[in-house]
Amino acid sequence: MHKSILAALLCTLVACGGGTESSNTTVPGPPAPPLNATFDRLIGEWNDVQADGNTVFHEQWTRTNDSLYTGLGFVMSGNDTVFIEHLTITTDARGTRYSARIPSQNNGAFVDFELVHGSGDSLVFVNAAHDFPQRISYTPLPEGWVVVVSGMQQGKARTERFRFDRRRS
Repeated sequence: MHKSILAALLCTLVACGGGTESSNTTVPGPPAPPLNATFDRLIGEWNDVQADGNTVFHEQWTRTNDSLYTGLGFVMSGNDTVFIEHLTITTDARGTRYSARIPSQNNGAFVDFELVHGSGDSLVFVNAAHDFPQRISYTPLPEGWVVVVSGMQQGKARTERFRFDRRRS
């Protein structure tokens, strides 16, 4: 689903004829490759209204720069916020990662999921070492996303599916 585009690295060498001095100037590494248009489809506000009509799952995504998307996920039950998670998608020399931070879990630290499949048909992120989930996938729809959170939890397979539609004002 989400793709990385490799950025070109330009190195310039300056030769000093006959000199013995060397420069201590460091050349910065390559910039992080930009994320492509598939990730841009995430930008906006998305809702999944549950069958009871009272519980609504929300995701909001913005593009911070060419290598960072930030998101916020939260669940409303009536007028009460019952769940909040902070999200990022980053791309750097190590690859592309989806990270989630739930303040009350994992000592408030972000948990990273590596992008293992990114194309127009889906984005799949995996962290086999995480307790739950181990896999998060986003599949685009014409006006939304199907998000599947899955893995093993206490020895049993568990899957949660969400159908996010663009929030209408």
